[in-house]
Amino acid sequence: MPSHHVTLPAQVHISKLSIGCCKLQLTVTISVEAEAQQEMKAVQSNIPAGDASSILASWLQKRAQRQLTAQLKPESSQLWELPPIFRDQPNLPPSLQPITADSFSGSDFEEWG
Repeated sequence: MPSHHVTLPAQVHISKLSIGCCKLQLTVTISVEAEAQQEMKAVQSNIPAGDASSILASWLQKRAQRQLTAQLKPESSQLWELPPIFRDQPNLPPSLQPITADSFSGSDFEEWG
C-alpha cells in the first residue's frame, strides 16, 4: 500500500486559536451529520414494510374506513350552544338565536341597508 506523505514548508505556524476553531468546526460538522443520520433512520423506520402497491392499498382501506366512520357519526343539529342566561328569553335578536345547519340551507336572507 503506497504511503502518502505531505511535505510542509520548513516553518509552519498555526496558532492555538486556529487549531481550536478547526476542532470546533469539525465537532459541529460531525454533530450535524449524526443528527441528520438519526433523522433519516427515524423517517425510514416510519415507512411500512412491503411494496408500493400493498402500502397504497392498505392506506386506501384505512382511509375508506375512516370516512365511513365519520359518515356514521350523528352530527349535532345545533352548531353552537346558546348561553344559559339566554335560554329562557322568548324574543332573541337574530344575532343571538341558535344557529343550525338548516339556518344556512334554503334561507331567505333579508337585505339590510
